Amino acid sequence: MKAKPLLKENITVILRKQLLTLREDKLIRISPERVLAQELNVSRLSLRAALKVLIDEGLLIQKQGSGTYITPIADINSIQLIIAPDIKTNDPFFTAFLAELSSWLSRESVQLSIFDHDRITGASSHIPLIIVGLLNARTITKIKSTFKHIVAVQCYPDDEDISQIYFDDYKIGYLAAKKFLEYNHKRILQVSGPAKYPSSYYRRKGFLDALAGTGANVSEIPGKMNWSCGYKAGESIIKDFNGRERPTAIFTANDWMAIGLIQKLTEARIKIPQEISIIGCDDIPLAKEVVPGLTTFRFDFKCLIGELISVLNEKYINKNNISKKILLPAPYIKRESLIKI
Repeated sequence: MKAKPLLKENITVILRKQLLTLREDKLIRISPERVLAQELNVSRLSLRAALKVLIDEGLLIQKQGSGTYITPIADINSIQLIIAPDIKTNDPFFTAFLAELSSWLSRESVQLSIFDHDRITGASSHIPLIIVGLLNARTITKIKSTFKHIVAVQCYPDDEDISQIYFDDYKIGYLAAKKFLEYNHKRILQVSGPAKYPSSYYRRKGFLDALAGTGANVSEIPGKMNWSCGYKAGESIIKDFNGRERPTAIFTANDWMAIGLIQKLTEARIKIPQEISIIGCDDIPLAKEVVPGLTTFRFDFKCLIGELISVLNEKYINKNNISKKILLPAPYIKRESLIKI
């Protein structure tokens, strides 16, 4: 009698049991889909469905271009967090990061203590510390003299002795520019964020580097990384380009800027993407709801947490104080706001 194919639920149960026995205090790469499908004697379609369940559970993470990994075991009982003073509670990056971190803490029964950046007297120097955002040099110096195990979820170009995990902002800007060129856009505008933030600085640099020597006509509007800045940029575009050719493509430093821009251009009856294509960055939930859907780059916070815990385990459990810089990919998400001309 021919064996019945395994249901997705059964595949998930079998995989979960196997993966839990393989977990360590660091990220462990699993076999490629093709190999797993052969080992379990299931279709790759059924396997992908089961893998998605385990990714949603937090047992697995997928790294673009690298494969699928088992998330690390929590060898830490407590974690401390310091948040930069300019990060607002509604900041999309911080909100998504904290939600994913909280989910992991709950699953692994790890305690979290949050401290203000200028009042760290109650913090423990031996418990691992996560820095979120950009702190000034004086505060960083104080933190380095106080804490033994530090990881920053931020790029600190001048602090080689701090482990850092962040998304590859330079590549985001570079790929955005390359997409515009691939889609035949030559009149291009960048709505950039403040240069003091490494994320916006490197997105701008990558974007301009990719366009250098291509013959593209490039202009720039700098501003804050919020909806209002995007809306005001739309006003500037309408005013400054009135009577002459407008840009056919715009790259914004983040999605909120792009959504504000779309709002203003739509009010002015400028058709998107027929007249102007737009690419944003960070794939906030509203990016796929706005009309037209926003082409952007997605931050995988499950991947970020997996790398973060792996580094913290290495520092805290294995006493490895060698600093690391880990750049994470940000997958390109194509939606309706970008077309070829």
